[in-house]
This record gives sequence, structure tokens and C-alpha cells, in this order.
Amino acid sequence: MNQAGKKQTPNKSEPQWTFKDLCQPQTLAQMRGQSFWCNLPLSKPFKQNGETFIRIVLRVEVTSRLQLKSTDEKFLCRTHDEAKMVFEALCQEHLRKHAMIPTPCDVLATATLGWVHQADFTLIPLSGLPDANCKTEPAAPCATDKPFLDIGHANFTLSNGTTGGALSIGRNMEYLIASYRLCKYHQPYHSDGLPCPFGVERVRGTVSGVVKEVDYKKHWLFQTEAEALKWYLKCKNNIPAELDMLMNGAVASEQEKAEDVQLQAVQNFIDASHDQEGKDRHQQRKGEILEGRRQREREQAEACRLIQEREQERAAAQAILFATLFPNLHAVKAQINARTVEEMAQWHEPMRRALKIDCRRLKISSPFNTFSVDDDLVKRLSAAARAKSPARPEDIETILNWVAKGYYLMPEAKIARLVSTKPLSPATFGKRLNKQYGLKSELKGRPETEVG
Repeated sequence: MNQAGKKQTPNKSEPQWTFKDLCQPQTLAQMRGQSFWCNLPLSKPFKQNGETFIRIVLRVEVTSRLQLKSTDEKFLCRTHDEAKMVFEALCQEHLRKHAMIPTPCDVLATATLGWVHQADFTLIPLSGLPDANCKTEPAAPCATDKPFLDIGHANFTLSNGTTGGALSIGRNMEYLIASYRLCKYHQPYHSDGLPCPFGVERVRGTVSGVVKEVDYKKHWLFQTEAEALKWYLKCKNNIPAELDMLMNGAVASEQEKAEDVQLQAVQNFIDASHDQEGKDRHQQRKGEILEGRRQREREQAEACRLIQEREQERAAAQAILFATLFPNLHAVKAQINARTVEEMAQWHEPMRRALKIDCRRLKISSPFNTFSVDDDLVKRLSAAARAKSPARPEDIETILNWVAKGYYLMPEAKIARLVSTKPLSPATFGKRLNKQYGLKSELKGRPETEVG
């Protein structure tokens, strides 16, 4: 969430807002003791760390006296669009968490889908590093650091199709069983004013059968057991197809579906016809359709191969980028040769200390702050605080979206214009991409540099 909205930090001059006309009295009475997210304009623009914020998204509690009270969960936003995006994401997460809580019920039947791995991650998005300006640690004392399993880097696809990257800290990995279950609820749900005591749910649980969460997008309610059983059997019978789709991701296109209908019609005519000439013509048509499909598959396979090559180049460049941004952590990771959880745990303290130093150099707050301080750590932190941040916005944007935005097909002068708001020498930029990260733009299959 820190990528989209900046979480508020203590400041002498606090942002100001008002709850006026936010809720009607009758609405407050229904929400007594509950909380909700709201998107509010600031009374006046608020400046912090060189940035100007005009809106705030915060969680609000309704007290027993029907008064609104803001919590510590606040996100300052620079624009209306950013505030809307942050607000919607927080509301969706709130709904998801509440919908995922299992409801007490009697389980009438269960169909296992398969095993899943689940883990929690703390992310440090790369996109925010070049603008970071945290010169001091938070004034409030830090809580004890949460345990972790390992530190690495991750990619993720944003809603607009572009690629994001982040340093990831893995925590709490566990193995769960995904399954569908037919339920009779102890307390019926209500849908359109009618009681629905039966339901079909897709859930995740432990080996011992304890349900950890319910997939709120796959939760169906029914008034009768017969209706629920019919839907449950449909989900159970569709498990092989669902697993195939999860593993292979192959879904027929609209063109392929139309061709399948046409092929079936042609085959039916061939089977029913006694006219050999007519059969030959339809057999020829069938061959043309199949050959056209094979040609498309060959073209798609070649396109996928080329994209995969570019993705391999981008992945190698991203590994170099992380080593540049987090050199101390990278040096520690290069020494690790652990084979068990116990052996890996011995490297946790060196990784924590290394990441603390790298974060100080990048001018961002570290997720690890509880240390036994020694002279070596103090000296390295002091040197990192004086050092210049290695984060370059043009490098981060280009490497992360080398394939997603088609930068590899553009001349370097065009890439330079797109990734930087400041004047940027295409020749110098292109040389750094090639020499440091191994990336080279292409035009018509050949390397080319456009000087401008």
C-alpha cells in the first residue's frame, strides 16, 4: 500500500480534515462499535518531505456515544485519483478479510482440489526509492521486529498491465489444502430477504481439517439442500478442468470456439453424406481450418519464444539492479549455503543488519530496527547516511517494464524521453543499460542507438 499512498508519519505540523456531514445519525447508530474507511479532502494542502498532499484516506471508528474517532491508520495522497485507488484497495481488502472468516456450520460433503502454499510478504516497492527522503528514523520507539524466513525480490503485475518490483521479506509460510465443501449453517445467511441455511464454499484449511479462510468470490448460498447439493456436485465434477486451467492456463479463444463449431458441422456432413465429391470438398475445408490453426500456433509459439528471451534478459538485469540497490544484503546472500531451516536461521541476523545499512543508504525506513548496537554497525550506518542513494528512476522504470511496455523495441532516445522528466542523454543512458545491465534496444531485429 505504501506504493500507492504514503502512510502518515509523526510531524510537528499535522494535516487537518473534518468529519462534517460524513454520516447521518441513523447510519451511525447502526455502526456503533464498528469502523470503516473514508476518503476525505484536507482542509488545506499539506507538505511533507518535499511533497504536497491534498487528500487523506483513513480508518474511522464509531464510538459507543456515536462519535467519529480517527485511528492511526492514515494514508496521505497527492491526487484525487491516487486517493480513490488507495480507498478502493483498502475497502476491498476489508471486505475480503471479513468474508474470508469461516462461518460455524455442519459440513455435509467435501471435495479436495489440491495443495497450496501460502505465505505473507512485506514489500519494499522499487518505484518509491528514487523519491525517498527519510533522513531520520521514526521518533516513536520501534516494536520488536517480526520473524521472517528469507529476503528476496519479487515481480508483480499492476492493474494497468505494467510490471512492478519490490524487495520481499517472506514470513509465515504454510501448506494448506484447497477444497469445496457443502455446508449447513448454524445461523442461516439471508439473501434478498430469504433465509439460506445451505451453502457451497471453496475453502483453504490445514491437514487436520481446520478451515483457515473462505474464498469470498466462490461462496454460494441456497435455500434448500437439494439446490446446494446440485451446485456442489457441479463444482466437484469441474475440478479436473479447473486444475488443468490452473496448471496450464489454456483457454480457447473466441475464434477457436467458432472453428470448433464449424469443424463439428463439417464432420457431421462428412459422416452423413454419400456424395464422395462433397465429402472431399468438406474434407479439404476441414484441412484448411486445421492448417490455419496450426499456423497461428506456430506464430504464437515463436512470439512467446522471443518474449521469453527478452524476459530472461530483463530478469538478469533486475538481479543486477537489486544488487546495486541493496549491495550489503546481496553480499550476505551470496555467502549463504543453508540447506535446512535451522541453518538458514543463522543467517537472519547478518541479513537484518545488511538490509538496515542498505535502507539507510536509500533514505528509507528499514523493516528491521531492533539490534544489539556495536561500533561496526554504527560506523557503517553513519557512512550509509552520508552516501548518495544509488536509486535512479529511469533505470528502475526501464528494467521493470523492459518487456511490459515494449522498451526493447524502441530506440534509446525514445526510451529516455519516456522514462525521465529531466533531460537525459540517450547515448549515456543507452551505454549504462548495455554495460551495467546487459540490455540493448532493438529496431527491426538489430541493435540501434538513436542519438538526439
